[in-house]
Amino acid sequence: AGESPPLPATDVTLYLEGDALYDALEAAIRAARHHVHVEYYIFDGDDVGRRIIAALAERAKAGVEVRMVLDGIGAYSLSSAALEPLRKAGGDVAWFNPVSGFRPRLANFRTHRKIVIVDGVHAFTGGMNVTGDHSLLSSGGRAWRDTHVSFRGPATRALQRVFLEDWYFASGKAPPTSAEYFVPVTHDGDHALVQIVSSGPDRDLYAIHQLFFGAITQAQKRVWITTPYFVPDETMLAALVAAGLRGVDVRVLVPRSSDNTLVDLAARSNYPELVRARVQIHEYKDRMLHAKTMVVDDDVAIVGTANMDNRSFRLNFEVVAAIYDEGTTRELARAFETDLEKSEVVK
Repeated sequence: AGESPPLPATDVTLYLEGDALYDALEAAIRAARHHVHVEYYIFDGDDVGRRIIAALAERAKAGVEVRMVLDGIGAYSLSSAALEPLRKAGGDVAWFNPVSGFRPRLANFRTHRKIVIVDGVHAFTGGMNVTGDHSLLSSGGRAWRDTHVSFRGPATRALQRVFLEDWYFASGKAPPTSAEYFVPVTHDGDHALVQIVSSGPDRDLYAIHQLFFGAITQAQKRVWITTPYFVPDETMLAALVAAGLRGVDVRVLVPRSSDNTLVDLAARSNYPELVRARVQIHEYKDRMLHAKTMVVDDDVAIVGTANMDNRSFRLNFEVVAAIYDEGTTRELARAFETDLEKSEVVK
């Protein structure tokens, strides 16, 4: 599909709550010595956003290169005043597809990616934006349930490439390509394989759609999917039905009530066909579920930004990490089982 091959990665870490992620993110940023690259769909100017901007500004003031790409709709509410400390410190901010009355068609084609790269060796991606909606502390205990991942090693270079392509598009500035941005990291000892797969409307082949389809159709034992917005196209629906009919343990975990009622109704229109094929649909009752993950058999864990719908597959710029590692797969499966305890099966 034209994407990077699986590459070695160490220190693969899953984050299941926003506060743990933001602690790790701030620590990684404050440890930066050469550059920090940041790309987000939603970046709010609340307590969480100010905290991350302060960390970035401190590093920029110390001479670290800071580049930030923000989506023109998702981060629209972030004011110039909120970004001023970063800009004054020397950070560079670019807006992805800013929308105006003269370019209304760009209301589609958003960057839905969440990427942080520190010094070319430490990477973060997944479902969490920078917003108090993901923080138990900021939301009064009602934070969205989500999943993110970080890792180190050669696989970071694949995510760096994705960011730099978006930086060039959004800023118009030539992306840096020197060795400091693509560090030849060693990976002695135990490591996982991580494959970074990106897709968007600028590609002829929708690589994430192909990845999901291939994973479902090749699964032998189980496919456990978590997605906040579940509107599969005919191809993906057929893959799920076929997997269920051939005896694969297929489970789809969705929120009982997401932040979009129309999408919830569209999702439920697919339930009868799936249930007849022995696919289990679980509705998460505890709070808003925003994670985008997949567990395939015992050795593949997928964490990323893409929902199971056509907007993610064909209209948005998305990225996922496919992690080929039994330990990470077990950990993601345990998180899925914990979420099932707060869910109800659709019958």
